[in-house]
Amino acid sequence: LKGVMPNLRVMLADPLSETGESSWNIPATWKTDDQCRNAIKWTAQLVEHRKAGKDQERIPTLVIVDEIDTLLEGSKDYAGAIKKIWKQGRHQGVWLWVLGQSPNATPFLGFNLSDFNNCICLYLNQTASYAIEQQKSIPSNLMVKYHDMTETERYITLVKPKRGKPFITASVKPDSF
Repeated sequence: LKGVMPNLRVMLADPLSETGESSWNIPATWKTDDQCRNAIKWTAQLVEHRKAGKDQERIPTLVIVDEIDTLLEGSKDYAGAIKKIWKQGRHQGVWLWVLGQSPNATPFLGFNLSDFNNCICLYLNQTASYAIEQQKSIPSNLMVKYHDMTETERYITLVKPKRGKPFITASVKPDSF
């Protein structure tokens, strides 16, 4: 991303960084569970400040929130802010990536599958098969392809683009770049 946008500010919210279990190669800006939840509020406020013309620097900003499913478990309080960031943030040079373990957690976090229409969704390895089984918007015939690929590929990704049909592809092995 830095090659495409050299002045991009990347900020990470990772509750595992506090315990030393993080696998990220960038330092976390927010580390505790409360700080990571506040990262969502901070990002929503940044979008609002930019819309109101209060942020003169307008540094392109990517906020990554890891472990979203456990951070927000049982709380639907953040869904509105996240949806607002996804819909309005890109027009203000602000992007939010949320990462979690389960595609089935979305209803518990206050989302409907239609909320992801403005997003590109990536489901890695086992979460890909869960997504195919559980989500009616993903053709079930992809399960056959998923199982065929597991015989030769260890890392598989289900890609659900904003437009077009979902597809399955082999992923790059972690730490291979």
